[in-house]
Amino acid sequence: MSDIPNFKSPEDETLFYDIYEEKLIQYKFLLDKVREVMFDGKGAGSYMNVPGSMVDVMQRICRELIYETTERFEKERPDYKDYRDSIFVNRNELKETMKIALSEAQQKEHLDQFSLDK
Repeated sequence: MSDIPNFKSPEDETLFYDIYEEKLIQYKFLLDKVREVMFDGKGAGSYMNVPGSMVDVMQRICRELIYETTERFEKERPDYKDYRDSIFVNRNELKETMKIALSEAQQKEHLDQFSLDK
């Protein structure tokens, strides 16, 4: 998983998982509340009655947990921030690169058409 950093020490790894577990407990509590409302309290004690369509929702929650855990982890260990920044391309940089590439492609197409007309 790319959102989970390569830990620099066992202590950092432990901190990350401690934060994750804390978030998991919070989300499970909230998810239990949502389940109770969605199913009118029916099957509130078990996830066995949760429809298969809810699996996607649970996966999204897991991804959100990882994201929030990583955000908080990086606040507590700022030296990890560079790790994530190196994975993602800045939106403005991407737009500028795309503009240049499209412009070059258009110029090449124009030159190719011009040379074919001779």
